[in-house]
Amino acid sequence: MLFRSFVLLGIFSMFFFASCTSKKAAECITSLDCEGGLVCVDGACVEDTGKTDIDNKVENDVDWGIPDNAMEPDKNEVEDKDETEVKDDKVETGDMDVKDDKDEDDKDEIGDTDTADITDDAVDTDFEDDEVQDEDVVETTPCNPNPCEAVSMSTGNCTIQGDNFACGCENGYYWNKGVCKDMNECLDSLLNDCHEFADCSNLIGSYTCECKEHYSGDGIAECTADTQSVACENSKPEHSVWNVANADGMISQTWNGTAWDPAADTCLWDCDEHYLKVGELCEPETIIFNFTLP
Repeated sequence: MLFRSFVLLGIFSMFFFASCTSKKAAECITSLDCEGGLVCVDGACVEDTGKTDIDNKVENDVDWGIPDNAMEPDKNEVEDKDETEVKDDKVETGDMDVKDDKDEDDKDEIGDTDTADITDDAVDTDFEDDEVQDEDVVETTPCNPNPCEAVSMSTGNCTIQGDNFACGCENGYYWNKGVCKDMNECLDSLLNDCHEFADCSNLIGSYTCECKEHYSGDGIAECTADTQSVACENSKPEHSVWNVANADGMISQTWNGTAWDPAADTCLWDCDEHYLKVGELCEPETIIFNFTLP
């Protein structure tokens, strides 16, 4: 009984001391709040033992019956926790990996598509560039670009002549000193088709053919000498008649290029019956009779 009284008294003393300490601890915030060289540890003013707060905490834990390994975590719990966290991390990481893989696949598909498109575009661009380059690379010559297209009366045909050029010209024109000049086809019979009895007249880019005077025809294929019938200019003598070639005293003439042939004063005549032509006269015919007298 007495022993129990001492035990209860001891316990009561401990609680009283603890309450006083707690009250004091409530007043201890820093070592400046403590007196008599005490220091503030865990809110209580205690003697300075040279130990750190961690050492005091460990010592207090030991004094109160806390095992030494209580501060150490259970390895099994740590391993289980680590495994659980690892599993969770794996699950989350797995999901993220799946998503990332899917995103990467999508990116790869998009990348492949973009790459294909870019490649096709690059090929097309290269092809177009080649075409543009081919179009741009144009050989420059006296006929390229074609200067004849701007020349009047040119056919547009350009011929290179050394460092210069010549243009083809329309019919009736010839190339002369950079222009298509009108050709005078009448200067040479080789340049025109006119008949030999036709006159050639030059026109701009052409010519005409017309039969000469006293000739008839188209001037190219035909030019025929004219004919005419005129009265005889010569006279016939007395006792004569016009020849049948000059009936009624008319004569038929043909142009010989310089004059009418035969001349109008060359008409023929014949003497009457019983008249003889003597020079330009018709003399009576003489009859000699021989008589024999009985």
